[in-house]
Amino acid sequence: MVKFLVESGACIFATTLSDEETAAEKCEEDEEGFDGCSQYLYGIQEKLGILNANEVFAVYDYESQNTDELSFKEGNVLTVIRKGDEQEREWWWTRSVDREGYVPRNLLGLYPRVKSNKELKTIAEEQSE
Repeated sequence: MVKFLVESGACIFATTLSDEETAAEKCEEDEEGFDGCSQYLYGIQEKLGILNANEVFAVYDYESQNTDELSFKEGNVLTVIRKGDEQEREWWWTRSVDREGYVPRNLLGLYPRVKSNKELKTIAEEQSE
């Protein structure tokens, strides 16, 4: 199931509101059926921005708030140049075509996000107007 979610465009570094833990941190390794869950997710976290020639997918839109940030749209391909630093782990330096800037890593995925039938229908309706 976890692999399916990742391959459907899950945000690997998304965190819960209650305790700000990622999915990897939420895996209960001692519970039946969760064997390898955290290993797989931690592995993906480590490899995100390295696999696929450093390319990641924007899973949601983001409008920059500061001059050193990069705006992007869902589905944009970004190239990871640097994965955070000592002071800031949550923001990565990336390139999109001819621009560079910081992006929040929790909006990135290894794969593009798969759209639901409802989303696809809405897009089709908007395009026909």
